[in-house]
Amino acid sequence: MDMPRIDVRRDGRRARFLPNGKALVFMQGPLASQNFWMLDLDTRQRRQLTPLTDLSAMSTFDLAPDG
Repeated sequence: MDMPRIDVRRDGRRARFLPNGKALVFMQGPLASQNFWMLDLDTRQRRQLTPLTDLSAMSTFDLAPDG
């Protein structure tokens, strides 16, 4: 089974692996309204983590050691 397509912007760092390496958290959506998504690498399913409504643009993020 192929991995689902994810589209991240080229500027900034918009994807991080969870500390356990089993999922990828990434930012996706129009520049002014991106949300955080997670791709489970075992199931190849992705899900939206946030319903952000702030129109501020983020160019990077980080994850806490506990995920």
